[in-house]
Amino acid sequence: MKCVELIDSAKSGLFALLDEECLFPKGTDSSYCEKLNKQCDKNQHFKKLEQARGGPNLSKFGVVHYAGDVTYSTEGFIDKNRDTLFQ
Repeated sequence: MKCVELIDSAKSGLFALLDEECLFPKGTDSSYCEKLNKQCDKNQHFKKLEQARGGPNLSKFGVVHYAGDVTYSTEGFIDKNRDTLFQ
């Protein structure tokens, strides 16, 4: 159940944070990933990925599913999720 909460929590889930980031005109895929790293870091099902230099990778994150770890790239998340109807 905690994995579902990580993904679909109304306040701090992956989808809620994505919707929030899309509201900002200057929201980017990397700023979305940065928010995830800050707000979801304590969730045991969230996996912050590190770059080779030791810093956070601001384009990828991981989710620990029942079947194992899955890595997601945030590239294109913002553009694909923006509601263009109001633009």
